Amino acid sequence: MNLKNLGLSFIFLSLINAIAHSFGFNLPALEWFFHLADKPISSTFSLASFIGYLSCFLFFIFGWALFFQKITWTPNPLTLKKWQRFRSIKRAYISLLIFGFLLFLALLNQVLVGKKPLIVKYEGNFYFPAFTQRIFSGDFFSQNSSAEADYRLLRKQFLKQEKGNWMLMPLIPYQSTFDTDDRQILKLQEKEGIYFHHKNKNRPYSGIAYYYYKDFENKVFKKARFRQGKLDGFAELYMPNGQLFLREEWNKGRRVKVQKMSDFENQDIRISSPKVLLYPPLTPSFEKKHYFGTSSNGWDVAAQIFGGLQVLFKAIVIFLFITYSIGISLGCLMGYWGGKFDIIVQRFVEVLSNIPYLLVVIILTDRLGRDQVNLGVILCILCLFSWIGITYFIRAATYKEKARDYVVAVRLLGGSTPRIIFSHILPNVISTVITVVPFSVASIAISLTALDFLGFGLPEKYPSWGRLLSDGVANLGSPWIVSSVFVSMMTLLLLVTFIGEGIREAFDPKKFSTYQ
Repeated sequence: MNLKNLGLSFIFLSLINAIAHSFGFNLPALEWFFHLADKPISSTFSLASFIGYLSCFLFFIFGWALFFQKITWTPNPLTLKKWQRFRSIKRAYISLLIFGFLLFLALLNQVLVGKKPLIVKYEGNFYFPAFTQRIFSGDFFSQNSSAEADYRLLRKQFLKQEKGNWMLMPLIPYQSTFDTDDRQILKLQEKEGIYFHHKNKNRPYSGIAYYYYKDFENKVFKKARFRQGKLDGFAELYMPNGQLFLREEWNKGRRVKVQKMSDFENQDIRISSPKVLLYPPLTPSFEKKHYFGTSSNGWDVAAQIFGGLQVLFKAIVIFLFITYSIGISLGCLMGYWGGKFDIIVQRFVEVLSNIPYLLVVIILTDRLGRDQVNLGVILCILCLFSWIGITYFIRAATYKEKARDYVVAVRLLGGSTPRIIFSHILPNVISTVITVVPFSVASIAISLTALDFLGFGLPEKYPSWGRLLSDGVANLGSPWIVSSVFVSMMTLLLLVTFIGEGIREAFDPKKFSTYQ
C-alpha cells in the first residue's frame, strides 16, 4: 500500500483548514482544531488560533514526509487473517460500521445542529452564516437589533412577508448550549363548543388557557380555567396595561357570575382564540423541532446529545493519542533496557497508580472553579494516570520479544536501539495493545460522564451527557430527558464493547500461532 496518497490528503486538509480560517470561514470538523482552547493570548490572537495553526503545521509536515519519502507499507499476512476474522464476527463488524457512521455525523458539526442557517437568501443576495466567522446583526436583516440576528424568528418573518426571502436551517435548529425557547404557545382547537389540545384531539383540554389582544403583542386579555374542554371556574380579564378589570365565574361553559373590578370603556377589542403556555422542560415536538424535547433550562435535548457526542469523540482522539504514545514508548524502553531503568520507572508507576485520579480532578475543579476548567485540563489529568496499564502490557511483551532470534540478528547487524524497538519489536507487540483500545474508549466516556454528573467536570459552555443525565434524574416527571441520554450512552458503550470483544477474539494469538 502506497502511503503517498495519505500524505497528500494530510497536506491538502492542513492547507485548506489554515487558509479557510484565515479568510473567516468556519468549515465543519476542520474547525475543531481552533476550538480546543478559548483563552486569548493578546487582543488580536487567541490560544485557540495558536493551537489550530500549530496543528495544521504539524499535519502538513507529517503529510509532506509521507508524500516525498514514498513510504510503502505491506500488511502482514497474519494481520489480514485477523482482519478477515474480525469481519466474520458480524456483531463486532456491524458495531464498527455504526460507530464510524456516528463519527461521520459528529464531523458534520453545524450542518446538522446549530442556530445559524446554512443558507440565507435576502433581497436577492445569498449569505452563509453557519460557514463564516462573521456575526450578522439583526439590523442587517431589518430586525431592529444590534445583537446577533434571531434566525428562527427571521425565518417566520420571511414566511409571513412572502417577498422571496428564505433560509435553510440545520436539521436541529438549536445550539447545544445557551439556546432556549422560554416557552411554547399552543392553540386550542374548538369542536362543537368543546376545546381540544392540538396534540391530543380526542381528549378535551383541562387546565389554564390564555386569550391575547390581537392589537397588542403579547398582552394577555383573559386568563381562564378549562375542565373537560369547557370554561369552568374563575376567569380574569385584563386591560392592555395589565390591570385587572373583570372577574368571571364559569360552570361547564356557562357564565354564572361577573364581578367588575375597574372601568374599561374600550369596546373595539379583538382577541385571539385560547392558547396554552408550556414552560420547560418541554415535551418532544416535531413542529418546534425539539425531537427529544428540552431540558429544565430550555435547551434542546437532541442538540445536547449531539454536542456531547462531539465532545466525547474529541476527548477519545486526544486521550488515545497521548495515553498510548506515553504508554507504548515507556513500556518498550522498560522492557528493552530493563535493569535499573525498569526498576525506577516501576516504583514511580506504583506510586502514581495509588493516587485516586478522580479525586484529583474533583479537588482541582473545586479549587480552580468550574468556569476556569476546560476539556484540555480534564484530559491532561486523566492521561496522567491512564497510561500505566498500557505500559505494563507493552513491557511484558517487549521482554519476551527482545529474546527472540530476529532481535539478536538486528543487533548484530548494527541496528540502533530506536530502530530495534520501533521498527522490529513494536510491530510484533502492537496487537496486544489493540485489544485494549476499545475498553479505553469506554473508560474515557464513562469518566467524563461521571465527572459531569457529579458536578466536577466541564463547565456549561460544553454540552455534556453527564450534566443532561443529572438534569433528567432531577426531573423524572419529564422522562424524555433521562431516557434520551440513557439510550445514547448505552448505545455507545454497547458498540464499543462489541467492537472490543470482536478485536479480542480476532487478535487471539492462539488462533494464528504454531508452536515448535
